[in-house]
Amino acid sequence: MDTATKKASQSIIVALIASVPVLFRGLFFNQDYLVFALFAFLWIAVCVTLSNVQLRIDNMLDMALGGLVCAYILAAFVAVNSYTAIFEALKYILFYFIYLTAKDAFKKTEHISRFFTITTYALVLNALISLLTASGVLNFPAAYSDSEIEKWLNGTVQYHNAFGALMLAGYFIANAQNSNAIKSLRFAANGICSYFLMFGLIMSYSRGAWILVPVLFILFMIFAAPQEKIRFFGTGFASLLSVIAVLSSFAACVDAKNTAGALLWLFGGLLISLFLYYIFHLLLEKFSSKPHFKTIGICCIAALILLAVAVLLFPSAFPFLPERLTERLAGIDFSTNTVQERFVFYGDAFRLYKDHNLILGSGGGAWQYLYGMYQSYLYFSTQAHSYIMQILVETGALGFLFWLASIVLFYIQCFKAKNAGKIGKDLLCAICCAGSTLILHSFIDFDLSIPAILLALWCLLGVLSGNTSSVFGTAALTLNKWAVCVICALFSIGTFLGWLGYTNYEQANLLLQEEQNYGNAYKSFETAARVMPLNAEYQSAYLLAAAANNQPVSEEEMQQTIARDKYNTAVYENAFYFYDAAGDYVKALDCVNKLIELQPLISEHYISLANVSSAAVQQYMNQLDFKSAAQLATSVLEKKDKMLEAAEEISINKKSVENTIEYLETIRTTLEGI
Repeated sequence: MDTATKKASQSIIVALIASVPVLFRGLFFNQDYLVFALFAFLWIAVCVTLSNVQLRIDNMLDMALGGLVCAYILAAFVAVNSYTAIFEALKYILFYFIYLTAKDAFKKTEHISRFFTITTYALVLNALISLLTASGVLNFPAAYSDSEIEKWLNGTVQYHNAFGALMLAGYFIANAQNSNAIKSLRFAANGICSYFLMFGLIMSYSRGAWILVPVLFILFMIFAAPQEKIRFFGTGFASLLSVIAVLSSFAACVDAKNTAGALLWLFGGLLISLFLYYIFHLLLEKFSSKPHFKTIGICCIAALILLAVAVLLFPSAFPFLPERLTERLAGIDFSTNTVQERFVFYGDAFRLYKDHNLILGSGGGAWQYLYGMYQSYLYFSTQAHSYIMQILVETGALGFLFWLASIVLFYIQCFKAKNAGKIGKDLLCAICCAGSTLILHSFIDFDLSIPAILLALWCLLGVLSGNTSSVFGTAALTLNKWAVCVICALFSIGTFLGWLGYTNYEQANLLLQEEQNYGNAYKSFETAARVMPLNAEYQSAYLLAAAANNQPVSEEEMQQTIARDKYNTAVYENAFYFYDAAGDYVKALDCVNKLIELQPLISEHYISLANVSSAAVQQYMNQLDFKSAAQLATSVLEKKDKMLEAAEEISINKKSVENTIEYLETIRTTLEGI
């Protein structure tokens, strides 16, 4: 196979790696991601050794992204959870290698064009899967939300805001490349893609994606060639009008579980869209050469902008809009609950950051272990809902600055490429608009915490970086292929062990849930703990299962496990049940107190406190340690109001909690006189 063929094949594979993972739940879940990572590491090892792929670092964007990777590696040394921090560091190492591979693969225009074609079709498939799931034809997990207040598309990434951002990026990618002749097959395909991407964007009901449209419109006008600018309006009108025309009827059929009706409206809208698509473009071609066309075009653009602003500000004034869309547009307001919640998350994230290592952060995944201590009200979220705040928490000021530098360099290189003319305007426009969508939306949501979306962005950055002039000349750093091969081989082994541990752990939990005993689950917990000794959650579950199966386990082993992971509530929950079953109620109470420290707003913890505290006090009494018994009773009674509130909130027998409090007060009063 000659070099040209190898490069062409490499570009196709990278394009598939960049776009297809969004169809696998965005690789958000460990089982999906670990399978992908295993094959990706092996693929990179093959690329650098057999396909003459060169991983070169030769410009500032390369260095900034490499700096972010180093920040994640350094943060692992000060992490609150070593296992999760190492997991995140390996993810960023993998994505950096893929970024450099993409940089090497997309040196030619036809390769870049192929990248965006594959990406567009993958995103259209995402939209189609979601729409067919809503219609009842498919049953992709969580692709459509049919709850009373959340009737929207979540996409294959299972989150409507991230799905909306992907649809928006795909829409601008498709339109940036719409420069083919009207009679071409590619032109027809673009019309179909635009319709489904617009349908996905609107039915995502992602206000965060919608408010980015004006920004992307400006970028499109800056970077697109004149032909694309003209055709953008024809495509935009066709897809938008057709979706609005059928949206209410489609949604009504979806609500009524009328699959045939939903399909009829969905594909009927496609026919309307294609008809309008060709009519608008024929008119544009006919009149584009006429005098004053540019002036008329500018007036039309101004009118369109004014109309869009009016729709956003006064949606109820446009009765032709579907009711659900009108309600969602009316909710674009900084005073809405979701917006206020975002600012609460950001404030909590900043306070969390200030209390830990300011330079290196708290390690990958730190937010999910620490946020409970900083909540001003109870909410559940493993993400800070802002990627840049997530980076601040996880990698401190070091990673934060490297990511900001990467964003700035992205735009600098876009404008440099525009002036240099090395990348075609259509392709550069697609890079800038798609990259801006994912970057800007990540400021207000956790899109880039979904691995598949972050990977897609890094591949996009690689495409841009590969067509940017080196700032180091001949001094560019080329990574040694054998060193990369060894690293990837070792990491692939580690990834396989991670997958083995995770699947066994999940299997054990499933068995435990089904059978309500630790018999068959024990072996799976043991395997998970053995292959992943750094994971204290696996270890604590194994020790609990071993004790439940009358296996010889010492309490010292559980203490060592807790010491390795002091912020993981799952570890303390396992330890609590372990000590409770062993009759060591004092240590069980210590676990409950730690749970309350980590999650002070969880009512169930205070019920556990009430349940075990009297037994712990009695344990000290049996040992004639009256001083410790009195101190323990006093410390628990400080939380008596919380215990009573918890009993009322979760509707348990409040009398039992009151009896516990009365008992502790009696013990304290009695022992104070001794």
